[in-house]
Amino acid sequence: MRAALAMAGQVRAKAATFNKQVSVAVVDAGSQTILLTRGDGVGPHNTEAARRNAYTALPEAGITTP
Repeated sequence: MRAALAMAGQVRAKAATFNKQVSVAVVDAGSQTILLTRGDGVGPHNTEAARRNAYTALPEAGITTP
């Protein structure tokens, strides 16, 4: 969990350099969401998009579905 929090913090810090608020999703190798955050003023549809993008970013060989 610490690694996920660290990754999310890095992403949010980078977005802040562009004066942007973002949603961040972190998934494990099994495609399970382990962290999902939403920046101030970011709509719920962007949060769902972040989750889907995190899932899509997994390499196909590493995806296992329940």
